[in-house]
Amino acid sequence: MQQKRVIAALAVGIVIWGWLPTGVAHPIVGSLERLGSQVPTEQFGQALMNELQCRNCHNPQADSELQKTAPILTNVGSRIKADYFRAFVTAPHQVKPGTTMPSVFHDMDPKQAEQEATAIWQFLKSKSLDPPAVAYARIGSKERGQLLYESVGCLACHDSKAAEAQPLADSVPHGNLMAKYTLPTLTEFLRDPHAVRTSGRMPNLNLSTNEAADIASYLLAEVPEQAGIAVKLYQGSWQALPDFDSLEPADTKGVDAISATPFGNRDNFGLRFDCTIQIDNAGDYTFYLHSDDGSRLLIDGDVVIDHDGVHGGTEKPSKVNLAAGRHSLRIDFFEAQGGEELRVTYTAADGQRLPIESLVVNSVDNELQAEPETELDANLIQAGQQLFVQRGCVACHQVDGVQVEAKGVPYENVNRGCLSETVSDSAVDFQLNDLQRTALQAALQAESTSTT
Repeated sequence: MQQKRVIAALAVGIVIWGWLPTGVAHPIVGSLERLGSQVPTEQFGQALMNELQCRNCHNPQADSELQKTAPILTNVGSRIKADYFRAFVTAPHQVKPGTTMPSVFHDMDPKQAEQEATAIWQFLKSKSLDPPAVAYARIGSKERGQLLYESVGCLACHDSKAAEAQPLADSVPHGNLMAKYTLPTLTEFLRDPHAVRTSGRMPNLNLSTNEAADIASYLLAEVPEQAGIAVKLYQGSWQALPDFDSLEPADTKGVDAISATPFGNRDNFGLRFDCTIQIDNAGDYTFYLHSDDGSRLLIDGDVVIDHDGVHGGTEKPSKVNLAAGRHSLRIDFFEAQGGEELRVTYTAADGQRLPIESLVVNSVDNELQAEPETELDANLIQAGQQLFVQRGCVACHQVDGVQVEAKGVPYENVNRGCLSETVSDSAVDFQLNDLQRTALQAALQAESTSTT
């Protein structure tokens, strides 16, 4: 009855938040779902113990290199949305069917469950620097993301997102990604999943930042698109680059590529392009600025290439050392008479020459910020830290500054506790199905026999 009350209360809250859970399912472990009855019951149970991290609570001294590790929660308040976190912690199997996260509030009064989840969020948010950043998707990124999603290996573990595709029983669930992530935070996770999920169940696909952003844009289909490069048009006749700062632009727009004719002009005009580039690996980069007529390339306000004056279509290179991270890039250009050309390319350590657009990322846009700042409360933070330990979260999750002595909870009778068909309020609820419960019981019985 309590479980139904929790779910009902959660559903009301989620309707207010604008998204709904999709159902309840047993914990999905892709490889075990595929093999199923082909695996001997005892071995199935041993593998499932690793995936559910049973030893973290019951035998924390055990050395198991095969055991999965839970996500690191340090700075989680900068990675995921507050409403999602509170809903997921309150009823994980309803919010993300198929999750291996157990419910710790399954037999609790729903109001108390919500209060405790909020306190835990307050504690974790106090360990986070900023709210999740928000940005537009680049124009065309969803189409590029679909091609990547279907080619780099995502489909090995996750369902196809195609309209006609049928969900697979062994697919690792995504849950409601729009409710959980923003575009920058999902991009960062796809770039380096092992930063927070260290056991490697989610592989690092060695994606560039833009590749990760394209996949994230595809998965977060409701994020609006916007051109990543801003360009201003100036009209005038010059023999060298003018001081654009002192002039009023005749027009402005967003584009996805740097060229001499974004406005269709042919003679006596100037252009200023501004964008943000992402450098994934620090090191030396050679930039090539090709123009007819004059042009200049600046990074972080510093002139990297000065290719000014009236001249035909020629190229000028320059090498610069860049730190990893985001950098502002500006290109000034003017056209006098005759032909007009403008393009920018670069090479990195691997020597491959690529268009500058492959480095462009959309800037974080505060106007899109839909995640309100959490107002921190010192009392809730303290209560949340205590609950993080008392409810057993600390047994699986790492948070900077939280260390407790590992104390194993003895395995109960294999028909009780977490393995009972009706889980008591003293145990966590994994929503195990009959096959999983039987396999875990067999593994525990074998483990008990081997130690006696």
